[in-house]
Amino acid sequence: MKVAFLADNLNQDNGWGVYAKNLIVSLQKHGLQPVVFVSRGRPNILFAKAYLFSYYDDSFKKSKAFLDYQKIQRYLKEVDLVHVLHEPYAYLGGIIKNKLKKPFFLTGHGTYLIKPLDNTRLLKLYQPAYQSADKIICVSQYTRNQLRQRLRLNNLTVIHNGVSINQFSGFKRARAKNPPQLLSVGGLKERKNQMFGLEVFRQLKPIFPEIKYNIIGTIDSADYFNKLQQFIKAYKLKDVSIMTNITVESLRKYYHESDIFLMPSKKVGCDIEGFGLVYLEAAASGLPAIGLQGSGASEAIKDGFSGFVVNDQNQAVDQIKSLLTKPDLYSQISQAALTWAKEHDWASLALNYLNLYERVVAEYQK
Repeated sequence: MKVAFLADNLNQDNGWGVYAKNLIVSLQKHGLQPVVFVSRGRPNILFAKAYLFSYYDDSFKKSKAFLDYQKIQRYLKEVDLVHVLHEPYAYLGGIIKNKLKKPFFLTGHGTYLIKPLDNTRLLKLYQPAYQSADKIICVSQYTRNQLRQRLRLNNLTVIHNGVSINQFSGFKRARAKNPPQLLSVGGLKERKNQMFGLEVFRQLKPIFPEIKYNIIGTIDSADYFNKLQQFIKAYKLKDVSIMTNITVESLRKYYHESDIFLMPSKKVGCDIEGFGLVYLEAAASGLPAIGLQGSGASEAIKDGFSGFVVNDQNQAVDQIKSLLTKPDLYSQISQAALTWAKEHDWASLALNYLNLYERVVAEYQK
């Protein structure tokens, strides 16, 4: 089977890119032939055919999509199916289906699935595209529910995100005696809610004087970044480090050296945490995770098994205290986290996509 993938990027420094590359590589190992189109960053040399097209943002105009269609249509004639991996390209996917009568899949991650539906102009463009998709694969029940609140659709299915186990440690952890280390990974912005993490850390500091907190993420909001720095300064939190530009290899090192992963993402308007790949990366490193109710974290973390999903800062503090003071509990959650990650390994998850592709393509061929 030959499938065209439309993606924003394949880079490994962001969730979209990690998802796209891991899915395509895993499908390719199962015999699928990918034809990949990206809009930014150079496509990985692994993919024999990859062609750049323009990026769509809030100023998106449908004329751009038609120009891109004209540019790439000659490469699409022989593909069996088109899968749009990132939501801004849904409109282009709809054009391809209409013009070439190819099955059209769309992955719905979160914010950029919902955002166009809360914009009057974009709604007119994206609603028909969503309706025309043969399948919208939502990465969580949470994302699907957010979409259903805005549109009545009967083409939705859920396949949770995955993780490539072999990229992480995959060993059972015993918590280091000193000093305990917390880790957050995600863009520095209100939705990722690092301020919550700082407040939790401030409350833990008198109990664990040597505790450290590493926050890793790009500066998505300069204002929010400044607020974090002001909080650190106001409370003299010298053991907090914010790193905004590190390599993938360094990120994995921090996963392996940390004790607890804390990422309390929250909903901010239509900006949502659809799933949270980082929770699975933490699990693949044997790292217990703490997330917040009201987001896709409730599905990325198996509460009480791979970590804990909490309601507020007090609960977060209590769960972290338990993990840091009860070695048996820590080892239990760490081992369970590895099991949870293995259940979400891309090697097996990719078969869910492949089976869905084959079923829909067979219907078109009847």
